[in-house]
Amino acid sequence: MGNNKNTVFSEMNPMYKNFFEKIFFSPVVLIGMILLVVLTNNLVVSADEKNSPDKSDEIETLSTTLSTFQSSPRLIQNFYIDKQLERLQSLLGNNDPIVVQITVDHFVQGGFYSKAQNHLQTIPEEQRTLYLKRLSTFLQNRLNHNLSNEPNPIDTDPIVVSNLVYRLLKNEKWTSGMKRLEQLEKLLENQPNREISARCYLYRGMILAESGVARFEDCYPLFDEANRLLDLLAKENPEQEKNVAESRFSVANHCGDYLFRLARNRLSNHTLALGTGDHSVFTDVLLEWTLALEMYGKALRIAEKFLSTQPVFIATVRLNLARLYAFRGDIVRTIEQGKQDKSLVAGITAIEDLSFETASTLIQKVIDLKLTDDQLNGKAHHLLANIAYRQHDLIRCRNEAELARQYYVNIGKISSIEFIERLLANTEIANSSAELKHLLISDALSEILREQIPEDEIGLNRAGFTARRASGKERIIELLIQENRTTEALEILESAKARSLQDVLSNSTFKEIAGTLIRSRTMEEILANIPKNTVAVEYFIGRKKCWGFLIVNGTVEAFPITDTLGIQPVQTQNLVTLIQQCIEQHIAGTEEQRRSGLSQAKIILSRLKQGDGFRRKWQDDLFQLRKQLLPDVVLNKIRAIQPKQILIIPHHILHYFPFVSLVTKKDENKDRQLMPQPIFLLEENFDIFYAPSLTSWDMLRRQESQPFQQITAVGVSEFNGANTLPGVRKDMENIQNVFGKENVNVITENQATKQTLQKVLGKNGLLLVATHGMNDSSYPLNSFLMLRTEDGNDDIITAGEIFYTSVQNDIIVLSACYSGLSEKSPMSGDDLFGIQRALLHRGAGAVIAGVWDVYDLTGTILIHGLMRNLAEGKSIVSALSESQRNFLKEQRASNGKQNPWTHPYFWAVYTLTGNGNIRYEKIKTK
Repeated sequence: MGNNKNTVFSEMNPMYKNFFEKIFFSPVVLIGMILLVVLTNNLVVSADEKNSPDKSDEIETLSTTLSTFQSSPRLIQNFYIDKQLERLQSLLGNNDPIVVQITVDHFVQGGFYSKAQNHLQTIPEEQRTLYLKRLSTFLQNRLNHNLSNEPNPIDTDPIVVSNLVYRLLKNEKWTSGMKRLEQLEKLLENQPNREISARCYLYRGMILAESGVARFEDCYPLFDEANRLLDLLAKENPEQEKNVAESRFSVANHCGDYLFRLARNRLSNHTLALGTGDHSVFTDVLLEWTLALEMYGKALRIAEKFLSTQPVFIATVRLNLARLYAFRGDIVRTIEQGKQDKSLVAGITAIEDLSFETASTLIQKVIDLKLTDDQLNGKAHHLLANIAYRQHDLIRCRNEAELARQYYVNIGKISSIEFIERLLANTEIANSSAELKHLLISDALSEILREQIPEDEIGLNRAGFTARRASGKERIIELLIQENRTTEALEILESAKARSLQDVLSNSTFKEIAGTLIRSRTMEEILANIPKNTVAVEYFIGRKKCWGFLIVNGTVEAFPITDTLGIQPVQTQNLVTLIQQCIEQHIAGTEEQRRSGLSQAKIILSRLKQGDGFRRKWQDDLFQLRKQLLPDVVLNKIRAIQPKQILIIPHHILHYFPFVSLVTKKDENKDRQLMPQPIFLLEENFDIFYAPSLTSWDMLRRQESQPFQQITAVGVSEFNGANTLPGVRKDMENIQNVFGKENVNVITENQATKQTLQKVLGKNGLLLVATHGMNDSSYPLNSFLMLRTEDGNDDIITAGEIFYTSVQNDIIVLSACYSGLSEKSPMSGDDLFGIQRALLHRGAGAVIAGVWDVYDLTGTILIHGLMRNLAEGKSIVSALSESQRNFLKEQRASNGKQNPWTHPYFWAVYTLTGNGNIRYEKIKTK
């Protein structure tokens, strides 16, 4: 297999390729789906069904896993896990085996073995699960020092360490597994082992896949390389093929799991993807489904040929195939939605029924084996519960799910219990309180599991994990709002937003308060400490419905996003489409236009030259969007309070939309030769700024330092491979005129290197960066700012590189095209990883960035006004708002009805994210 999807598609089995050609290039989807059934059903009936003794070591004893992990005592209390434990205790009770397990595990991982043992002893022996019994054995050995004085093979033997890594990962100890994996890779440097080296690729793939955010190009090659290395070993001789059979099985099986997860997540988010213009969703889903089928098929063939005496292997892959076939039913059901052709709908329904029948047959074969493996038995009944739910048999679903839960609890499989609780919630459609309880349990478990994901500098690892759980949080938020528990609903929403940024701010060592680290406060603490002159509005874009939260004087009021009449809830896809339309058609232009250099300015000016006049639909759409995002009743409440500033906390595509451009009152003049002159939200008596989340804003605000004095400007106007930017020279001139040449450190052209920029990012004060910038909508870490080398060549600094750079600036102003954008269709966890977020993540107090291409002539005017206002002592949020207002006012006064510069494209481009209260203080001379 190749390292990307295009290569995979070109090299795939011709009959699969034929399937894709049929389903996507034929008007009849049914033909392709029938072919998929015919091609794949031959995998379900081939395995040897002898019920041989279960010799699987798939689930090793916990005592072995934990005793070989050398843990040193930690004195730092994990505040967040403690908080989730409190939630679980209130929902399940202190003596629930899951609560006890997590509590004791928490102590063990911190090295507090006596506390762990004391807590475990509060549970009678007969009430302990298998997991707790194994844990008790480990603790007794540890506390009695019952460890051999001989050299521990875990420190020297690659095979032992490899087995330990695999057990740790299977037991959801991903951070510990990563540490041991790094140890294993060092051991292999002196003790080469080709099979173990291949397994290292598998382990890294498993860890990366768990985060849920890894690109296909990053994660799949790890599994692919493990497959390749082991296949080479197997080909060398028949005996070798038998020896590496188990490793080959593991790689193929886990690779299938990864591909299945990709397909499932993509289908789950298909509504939002379609709303943002991504129409490749079904192509990708079916491609990943087929690749997963290939991997599971390979695992099954290996199990039948070499591992048939251990039925657990065949049972494992049969259950995975069952899960895959059941998911095929979900795919065709999704494709069916909205179809009017009755024969097509009937055909798709038949495929769905056959998919579930095939899956049920596979599951029953596993149950008939009567294995004593709780993991497999739990998974079998879990799958039966899923199928029953899809067939609308809620009673059978609940019974199967509760049986699966018993198996999972016994072996301590937290991630599986998390999903079972969510499934049980789906069976409680007539009992909202029971549904909410199950969902809250699931949410608390997911938050605890998230803490096991290895942390990285950027935060990508944990971001995807959070994003995959967004649908569960959506339903919790809806139920809490129905019960008027709006503060709790907001807290759940916050737990899904900008989590990696919150993690970094919580553990930051570069800015401290009174010598102590800043911890995230509780929602009650945050609400109680919001300044009286600040109103916050936070948004949630769910898969079906959307909500807003108005936060005033410590109180939280939720409001649904409805139509302009305030009656019917707006469907998410319709809202996302409207926002996309406002951005692409009226303001920023389409991605294709931006790539070709056709800016909105050129489009508007071209129409004027041709006598085509001004478009008017933009104000209608911006007015409609305002009525939905800030309904009259909400806007009037804000006006009545008369705040000085409004904090907007966007979600999903709203990150790329400037709220200041919303229209509060339309210009009813219909003359196309006159530029519409509506009233914008910008013109209200408050300033608007943004934050990734309420929690991260609270933490950024508490890092507030003294007024800044240092000023640095970095600019590049001449490039070898891009257009000249004359506005950059004007920016450099303006900032010196405003603050005085002696007070500004100006770095331009060949001196503006990557190394120089990284150095000035580490200084306090204001930093202006004026250059070309580019957003990579598919891979935001590749977004970049253009710089120079000392010998005159073009260079760049990417968002990924900034994530590894220490940033100390109080304010960073990016006068660069697209520097504020991240992804076209962000993750539900809201962890966007473009230039702007990278700067905040690494320590900037506030960032002003262009959300689309900065028009050279007007951009310099806005930045000049911003600097003048800062020099006068205004806060950064007031300085930007006043600059935009003054610009609009001046353009209207200058023949505004014929002036294209009053269009929001020209003045709404810059947004402020972060701490809006930072100010400038002039250096006092002696």
